[in-house]
Amino acid sequence: MDFKVTNGYGLVEIQLQGRFDFAARRAFVAARDKALAGPASRIQINFAGVDYIDSAALGMLLILRERALSSGKSVHLADCSPTIRQLVEIAQFHRLFAFAA
Repeated sequence: MDFKVTNGYGLVEIQLQGRFDFAARRAFVAARDKALAGPASRIQINFAGVDYIDSAALGMLLILRERALSSGKSVHLADCSPTIRQLVEIAQFHRLFAFAA
């Protein structure tokens, strides 16, 4: 899993590439901490390059959400494939995360 963090205009985006699973934990934590440390009020997770996601990744998203909320930031999910969006909805995460347009 590759991560790219970009900042601009009150938004920090974490772009994901590859399999988002337990093996990606360390890299995601580094990207998450970088995103949380900045002044942006919105964190966007871009799933355009993700071909697989597991329950560990869902857990990482929950932790990101908790930390973001405690820092006064919001988290949005963007460019989810139909399969990933379906998984997010099955897990009821659509109630916790906004989807970016």
